[in-house]
Amino acid sequence: MPTLPNGEPIKTFMGVKTYALSAYTENQEWAEMFLAELTNEENALKMFEAYNEIPPVAALESNESITSNEVAKAVFDQATNAIPMPNIPEMGQVWEPMAQALQLVATGKQDGQKSADDAVKVIEQQIQANNQ
Repeated sequence: MPTLPNGEPIKTFMGVKTYALSAYTENQEWAEMFLAELTNEENALKMFEAYNEIPPVAALESNESITSNEVAKAVFDQATNAIPMPNIPEMGQVWEPMAQALQLVATGKQDGQKSADDAVKVIEQQIQANNQ
């Protein structure tokens, strides 16, 4: 991501895939062992190499498979400036207005500031409408 005019890095949202165990499982120990195996460095790297699934394992940042992949390296680099995506229902109101704003900018139909300002208005209106 580019640097802002003030020299600060752009802060993006970062989300990760998670796994969860049911509190009702009859085999808690086996389930925990399975998840630990599934998410360890070795298997996270195998998932990346097989399916291009970016591993959420910081120790893999310097792995050659990651550093030689332009997209994976960019994700790891940006993760240092990212903030956790809020786990709130209102986030559902963000994606469509922002996608439309980006489309308007990418096609040259609107400048970035106007497009972002309009998207923020729509997002705020939708959140307000859904919270009444």
